[in-house]
Amino acid sequence: MQRVNIVLGGQAGQGVNTVERILIRAFKQSGYHIYATKEYMSRVRGGLNTITISVGSSPIRSYREQIDLLVPFTTGVIDWVAPRLTPQAIILGSDTFLDGTPPTEHVFALDWDEEDEKNFKKELNTLCAGMVTALFDIDQNLVEELVKEAFDDKQASIVEKNLKALHYGWTQGEKLKNDQNCTFTLGTDNSVNDQTLLNGSEAVAVGALSGGCNALSFYPMSPSTAVAVFLSQQAQNFDMVVEQFEDEIAAAGACIGTWYAGGRGMVTTSGGGFALMEELISLSGMSETPFVLHLAQRPGPATGLPTRTAQGDLNLVLHAGHGDFPRTIFAPKDIEEAVQLSARAFAMADKFQTPCFILTDEYFVDTYYNSDQVSLPEMEPLQIIESPEDYQRYQLTDNGISPRALPGHGQGVVIANGNEHDEYGDTTEEITLSAAMPEKRMRKQQQMIDEALQPTLVGTKDYSTLVISWGSTYNTLKDAVESCAIPGLALLHFSQVFPLPKSITDYLNQAQQIIAVEQNFTGQFADLLQRDYDCRIEQRILKYDGRALSCEYVSEQLNALVKGGHHE
Repeated sequence: MQRVNIVLGGQAGQGVNTVERILIRAFKQSGYHIYATKEYMSRVRGGLNTITISVGSSPIRSYREQIDLLVPFTTGVIDWVAPRLTPQAIILGSDTFLDGTPPTEHVFALDWDEEDEKNFKKELNTLCAGMVTALFDIDQNLVEELVKEAFDDKQASIVEKNLKALHYGWTQGEKLKNDQNCTFTLGTDNSVNDQTLLNGSEAVAVGALSGGCNALSFYPMSPSTAVAVFLSQQAQNFDMVVEQFEDEIAAAGACIGTWYAGGRGMVTTSGGGFALMEELISLSGMSETPFVLHLAQRPGPATGLPTRTAQGDLNLVLHAGHGDFPRTIFAPKDIEEAVQLSARAFAMADKFQTPCFILTDEYFVDTYYNSDQVSLPEMEPLQIIESPEDYQRYQLTDNGISPRALPGHGQGVVIANGNEHDEYGDTTEEITLSAAMPEKRMRKQQQMIDEALQPTLVGTKDYSTLVISWGSTYNTLKDAVESCAIPGLALLHFSQVFPLPKSITDYLNQAQQIIAVEQNFTGQFADLLQRDYDCRIEQRILKYDGRALSCEYVSEQLNALVKGGHHE
């Protein structure tokens, strides 16, 4: 076997996230490549949450629906994931949780009595960790240390109870191996031990630190809050301020104030929070104050599906704010690139004195995998001057970029103005300046286009059918396109979605058939390409149910479309 898909299912409050952390570290430290993602309900207690952990002998980057091993530790899980089960899937669990008729031939009830189940009811997550790691022959001492680490802030009695549950689960796993020949054989890779294990939220945070971020402002909103939590844990190590504000408007205003004073601020939010910040986005555009914002997308409108995934906020970010002003929008394709682009966002915001956005989504921020390609970019110094006595903050220049100074550094007065203004920053309604200043601001956009990131082409350069995608769907689409083996098929993936490089026209003109793949209802990026590049993209694979895009789903849809079928 090259890959095993393990799914663990339980209720919110049963420690699903804890068992995920224990298992992914146990597998990694044992030399297995891992990939983990989750889907969960918007509930503090109850509901059904599942975690998919893919374990392999080679790198894993994409999401697949197929379940090879299912471990439910609450009722209802089997029915919830039934479409993902194959006849070969193995299901392990208590009789209590093996409800219904599972669509598989391999169901093994744990060998325990009611007293055991009662004793370990609160530690089922740890028990499952012991059982699964035993099936993969992972060192029991290693898992013990990981359990102690996971509960190091708890009372000694709780730690001891979880260790007992771990050993009990281990015994059950060993019994299944010996009595039922229930085991998984995968090759290991010693290089995995030295690789970096990150999820998407950590990658964005690490990239922000590499870009010099020293102030994060936020108001909690799933799924973006994970970035704030990580940075709050690291704040003292990096001499930064992490502040939860009373609302989203205050958080955005604090970011603008940070840059005005010479700091490097960032906001992290999701769609509903971003909608409240739009007036401040316009203030950044008019005052030409740098601004960096991370937006983790989730399905809308309104509260929508707050713990699910989507790519529905591109239009929101693209058109946010009243009036016209330039902006840059990044959408990292993978964890490695998220580190690079989050740092680049700070450099671009500073250089062009404009807002810069990092678009991710719930799937991306909650997905882990190991990698040896994570590198930290060099922090670029702020592009500021010491203000002369006759300082013109908004000096009219050929490229639209005015020399930026900080208040208190130099002889001049530094004005930031949300009204239209003259070169010094004083409010004006003079007709010539009222036209010259918007023209100055928009002149930056041509240089931003010249520096735009090139898209990634996967597959043959002599393609006739071109799949267009952006953001977090890259790895799944890459695997699907490569596994389809359709002649003349290639993938063109965008990690910068605005502004776009001039080379786009050449890519689009070569294709005889263009298929856009997005996780929104209308195909927002496809519409952007049609608007700006006069290309018709009528074939679209659009998924908008809040669930992650899978290799199986994409492959099925591509095969139907390329062969002349029609996507419903």
